[in-house]
Amino acid sequence: MKKIELTEDLIHALLILAGFIGFVVLGFVQIMVALSVVSFGLLLFFNRKVFKELKPFGGYANWVTIFRLALLCALGFSFHLLNHLNLAIWAIIVLSLDGVDGLIARKMSMTSEFGGKLDGETDAFFVLLMGSIVYQFKLADYWILWPGLLRYFFVISCYVFWKKTWPEPVSYFRKTIAVIIMSALISPFLLAEKFYLPIIIIATILVTYSFAKSFTFQWKQSRIYRS
Repeated sequence: MKKIELTEDLIHALLILAGFIGFVVLGFVQIMVALSVVSFGLLLFFNRKVFKELKPFGGYANWVTIFRLALLCALGFSFHLLNHLNLAIWAIIVLSLDGVDGLIARKMSMTSEFGGKLDGETDAFFVLLMGSIVYQFKLADYWILWPGLLRYFFVISCYVFWKKTWPEPVSYFRKTIAVIIMSALISPFLLAEKFYLPIIIIATILVTYSFAKSFTFQWKQSRIYRS
């Protein structure tokens, strides 16, 4: 099976985690958002060849993903100016665009490995950012940050153990869990604590299980690769 080198993913994960540490130490989510802009900019720069190959430049699907990412970063910079309802509406708009890019890519035959990666990394950042905002508003304790950190811990762990990863089969289970955790992290801005806490706890358990399955898959593939 084709292996994927982790250099780009590792740089991205380290930059996002550096921003996260800045947020934890200094208390400003905007630090993490600023470093995420740099990190996603580097991802786009490293994969500029893909954009040149797609017509029109970049492909409509990738531009939808970039627009979704831009809305997400704008939310991260300005969430403190919004009331809970407006924040939730903004986040729901970002979430509703998830899947539109993939649909466009399939309909217009513009699918690419990088497009899938950009979409997935945007989803991962959504989870980390919304968890951080929930924590910043004191709607949940430190544990709310765990789901958002999983993606970056996963990348770093794969690099430490194998310095590579293998593409996983398409899984609607993983996609469904991604939507569940993203939706759950919007719920504190719409529901009472007695309702949103159980929702987020269940979603956190599901996403932890999903990443555990992915890590197990990588471990099994590494054994096959070595044999």
